[in-house]
Amino acid sequence: MKQCAFFQPMVLLLTSLFLFSGGCTRKQAQAPAEGEDTNTVALTCVGVMPVDIAAKTEAKPRFEHAERLTQGRQMLEQLLRERYSGREKYRFVSSGQMGGMTIEGGENLLARARQVGAFTSCNGVLHLSISRYQDRIGGPYSAETPASAAFSYLLLDVNSGTVLCRGDFDETQQSVLENLFTLDSARQRGFTWITGEELLREGLDQKLGDCPYLDIEP
Repeated sequence: MKQCAFFQPMVLLLTSLFLFSGGCTRKQAQAPAEGEDTNTVALTCVGVMPVDIAAKTEAKPRFEHAERLTQGRQMLEQLLRERYSGREKYRFVSSGQMGGMTIEGGENLLARARQVGAFTSCNGVLHLSISRYQDRIGGPYSAETPASAAFSYLLLDVNSGTVLCRGDFDETQQSVLENLFTLDSARQRGFTWITGEELLREGLDQKLGDCPYLDIEP
């Protein structure tokens, strides 16, 4: 009986602390990031920029690393085109078209995005940059090297310069034995080692799928 009298107030105290900290966490998650959109913007269409290789990668990457990044960039562009294929409100700009533009403001991202917006007649512009890509080496059940990828995206309202959505994806596939928290994703993947293409597709589905502005009708 003494033990019950001791544990009951302790349980109530721990429960109160948990609820209090959970409430604080929810409030922080609801706060918008600085410089991001807090109101609904009507997008006429979305201009899609060529995928960049992130500047935060090595200043002079090794040949193999640079080659993988180039492969990852090409794969991301292919997957983006597949994702929005047949949807007229998504207008892609090629690297050649981008290179032929005269951009006022130099290589500033907003200046480039505004040029793409003017070129495509869209007030929304989607930009992605890739910082890591490694395809799977091995088979689906015995991979020597797992797939790995990291990329970021921004959706801009070029009229105001406001960031409507942003996101970062960064994953190197792990086995359940390495990390128990991967159990759900491992189950969804059929407990196999997926390819780099499949990992990038999952990342796009997760990140772009969270942005309500990217659900505009075709």
